[in-house]
Amino acid sequence: MTATVSVRGRATITAEPDEAQITIEISAQKKHPDDALAEATERSGILEQIFRELEIDEAAIGTGGLSVGAHNEYDGKSRRYERRGFRAVNRVFVTLGDPALVGKLLKEVTDRAGAEVSGPYWRLALDNPARADVNRLAVEDARRKAETYVSALGARLGPIHSIKEPGVSFEPRPRDTPVPAPAAMAAPQAAAPTIEVHTGSLEVTGAVEVSFEIDQD
Repeated sequence: MTATVSVRGRATITAEPDEAQITIEISAQKKHPDDALAEATERSGILEQIFRELEIDEAAIGTGGLSVGAHNEYDGKSRRYERRGFRAVNRVFVTLGDPALVGKLLKEVTDRAGAEVSGPYWRLALDNPARADVNRLAVEDARRKAETYVSALGARLGPIHSIKEPGVSFEPRPRDTPVPAPAAMAAPQAAAPTIEVHTGSLEVTGAVEVSFEIDQD
């Protein structure tokens, strides 16, 4: 049976994100479900108009959920939940490749559609070169580890036996990335200035599991 050595290679690099995902939620609460749905539909139409004005590609827009249901609130006196009407919700995910659009979109959807916004959540596009770079560095780290172990045993590293990819992960650098723009809870009374949005940077981490044969001759 051929002896093998299995190691995990890891690498971390810094990269500038090239995509931002934003969650936009339109909600309306009314006494009757039809009225709640009608208001949410009207404001969702305004949202679609904003997307067209900002020339956001339809492929970058996805509906994350549509719902109409009873809205209940806890009553301290009766110590039970009481029905307060009905709530209609339309949740939309938008992926933007241009950071300059983030602040503009946030301003428009809160000013004109009374939407709630969360994000941006920064990430790397699938074709971002940083993904390939960190994978290559992880493989090099795995080979160095394997060579260290095998040479300490007085043997030589043989050919690759297997290779597995746990994946690439990324997260904001805690010291360099500014705090994301806060979520807007309701449409302001007067037009608010556009929020300046900074992409900061991401720490991109790659990992790979490699098994090498051991040449003991």
